[in-house]
This record gives sequence, structure tokens and C-alpha cells, in this order.
Amino acid sequence: MITIEGMRTLLESVTGFAGKVAYYAFPKDEAPDLPFVCFMSPRERTFAADNISYFTVPRIVVELYTKDRDLATEALFETAFRAAGLYFTKESEYLDDERIQATVFSF
Repeated sequence: MITIEGMRTLLESVTGFAGKVAYYAFPKDEAPDLPFVCFMSPRERTFAADNISYFTVPRIVVELYTKDRDLATEALFETAFRAAGLYFTKESEYLDDERIQATVFSF
């Protein structure tokens, strides 16, 4: 299981995106040039039995933003996640309003 801070460390150090990673969003008008990454933990799942909460697992979402679909950068992230022993799913979509590609990894 990875923590929020562990994910930040992984994104900044292993993928080489130092300075291009933000939790949830960059401050208004302070986003770096593409590509950059935002990550968040929108919800958690708690394992419980017999009225006892044993542990909580965060759901983490990593959003990679690029100008166009960048399979090499996606592969870099996938390799880093696999090396860290993380199971993930991936979805991609083009954001017409912003004219950028978003690739979303969910854990």
C-alpha cells in the first residue's frame, strides 16, 4: 500500500517530474509547462470486521497532462508504478476545452 506522501515521492523522484507535481491542482496561473501531474485521494476504503476498523486504504488518482498522447511518458509512469508493486488502471481522454491530453491512473 502506498501513502499520499509516498506517491508524491514516487512521482517526483522516480519519474523525474520534480517541480511538476501538485496535490489536487496547481495554484491559479502557476501550473508549469506541459507535461505535468496532479494527484489526489478522493476517497478511502476501510477494512472492518466485527465492528472494528482494521485499516484504511486510500484511493489515489494520478492525472498526467500532456499536449498530445505521449506513450513514452505513460510507459515511464507505468514502469515506475509496477516497480513499486502498485496495481493500477489507466484511462485517457482529450480535453477539448483545454486542448490537452489527460491520462488518468487509478490505484
